[in-house]
Amino acid sequence: MESVIDLWHRFSDFLLKYDFRTLAKMVYSIDWQKLSYNPISWLVAAIIMIAIIISKRYKYLLLIASIALMFFVFYKTVPENPEEIEFQKLLVFMFSSIAIVGVNIYFFMMRK
Repeated sequence: MESVIDLWHRFSDFLLKYDFRTLAKMVYSIDWQKLSYNPISWLVAAIIMIAIIISKRYKYLLLIASIALMFFVFYKTVPENPEEIEFQKLLVFMFSSIAIVGVNIYFFMMRK
């Protein structure tokens, strides 16, 4: 139980440090096309994936996929200026985030 409380404190500290505008600036500052053409990023991703598959730690694959999905959903729904977000896109972001977190909670905490 203490680890969950510690994790919650780290998560709340992260949210205090990086508000929504800061996260939007950070996501939009990443050049995804340049990153996808960089062979070093592909090499690092391949090494990590092979190590996870060999060690049979499939939960980490789920975690990596969840982080990638969160970046994708954030990038597609939140505009560069978060003050101009549409209500429909906000709902899409909110419910997709809840779904991703729910899947992670199920696989990390409920299913053992």
